[in-house]
Order: sequence, then C-alpha cells, then structure tokens
Amino acid sequence: MSIIQPEIIIQRLSTRSLGRKILLKSETESTNVWAKKAFQEAEPSGTVFLADSQTQGRGRLGRNWYSKPGCGIYCSILVRPRIAVDAYPQLTLAAGVAVAESLRATAKVDATLKWPNDVLLNQKKVSGILCEFAQTQSGDRAAIIGIGINVNHERENFSGELERIATSLKAETQQIHDRNVILAAMIQSLESKLDLLENNSEKILFEEWTQLCGMIGKTVSLMTGKVPVEGTAIGLDEQGKLLLDTTNGQRRAFDCGEVSFDAL
Repeated sequence: MSIIQPEIIIQRLSTRSLGRKILLKSETESTNVWAKKAFQEAEPSGTVFLADSQTQGRGRLGRNWYSKPGCGIYCSILVRPRIAVDAYPQLTLAAGVAVAESLRATAKVDATLKWPNDVLLNQKKVSGILCEFAQTQSGDRAAIIGIGINVNHERENFSGELERIATSLKAETQQIHDRNVILAAMIQSLESKLDLLENNSEKILFEEWTQLCGMIGKTVSLMTGKVPVEGTAIGLDEQGKLLLDTTNGQRRAFDCGEVSFDAL
C-alpha cells in the first residue's frame, strides 16, 4: 500500500503555484470543508488539502464519497482563477481532463470522461469531482476543486450499489499504484488546464475534454427535472455546456443534469 508523502509530491512538480503547499491530515470530515475554512483564513491559492481518509466525503448532488483509509486520493485544491464568475463551472471540465490524463499517463489505463464530473474505467466510476465556490465578506473569491480517486481499493471494498457503479485502479489493473505519482501528475496537468481558461483558450480545453469523453456520438438520457431528455451527445458549446441533438430534432445546451448512456 503506497503512503502519501507531500514532500515526494512536491519534488515531482514544476508548477508555479499549484501544489507548492500541501497540507495533509490522516483523517478529516471533508477536504472541501477543510479548504473552505482555510480560504476564510487567507490560505494561498494553489494550496492542496489532502487526507488519507474522510469521514464525510461528499460528491455531487449531496451524495457521499466512499473514502477508505489508505487506499484513495482525497484532496481539495484552493484556486483563485482569473476568469469570470460565470466561467467557474468550466473548472469541473478542467479537473476532469487533468484526472483522466494523469491516470492514462501513470496507470496506463483507458480513462474516459462522463459529463459533467465523472472519470470512468470500463464504464465504472474511478474518480469524481466536486467544485464549490467561496467568497469572503470583502469580496475575495475562490474555487475549491475537490477530487476523489479510487486507487488501491480492492474490488470487494465496493458493496451494494457501489459494486455496480464504482471501481479502482487496482481492481482494473491488478496492480498497486503509487498515490504520490498519480497526484503529482494530476496537479501538474491541472495547472496547465487552468492556464488555458485564464488565457482565453478554453476552446482547446473543450476539445481535449471531448476527445476523452466516452459519451460523444452516443444516445444519452439526461435528467434535469422530472422528465428525461433523450438525444445524441455531440460535444460542448462555447461556454462548456453539453450539446444534445434531441430526439425531437432540436439542438439544446445543458449546464446541469444527470446523464446515463449505453457504452456499446
């Protein structure tokens, strides 16, 4: 089982700010909650909040994130991106690309993206992203990019509903993976994706996301309310919203929703 070592992670980085400071706890309620509190105390941008386990890990739509001690990457990154507030949702896309790229490079797996915030291996979730936004009374804004990656979990660690929808790098490759190497690669990649957003090159990011997405060209069902929308996923619009050619002949853009699709 690999041991998380912030000094090893930092040594592997050539970033300007991301990951130059890494705070580690053996256990915390939620790294996002921890990062939000630290932001209010003026913690610098780029700080990584890392835990070996979480007691109340959170996912999107109020779901829990299973955080087995010693097995996964549970981290939150505090950033103050120089982008418009209405572009903050694009941070989720940037993080997704960074995670998928890092898993492909370090674990040699075919990681794909599912809109809006999942990274998949063999159609099962190996990573999830939860971006939240914070603001001080003085108006200072920041984003908290929360990332969970199932690394060295055994297949039997996932029971009940998790057995059907979740997986880990070890479960898919039968190998133990170094969490320090994966996390360093992810931080390095994420800074380059944030640079694209800050330099008005979001089109490049959207193209990278589309190339990694396993939904493109497939018929999907998107739930935004009580009635699902059926259509073919064709990519992202200029704002990073999901574009669907719906079954009633319309092209529509969505900025939120829950997607399901058949991989075949």
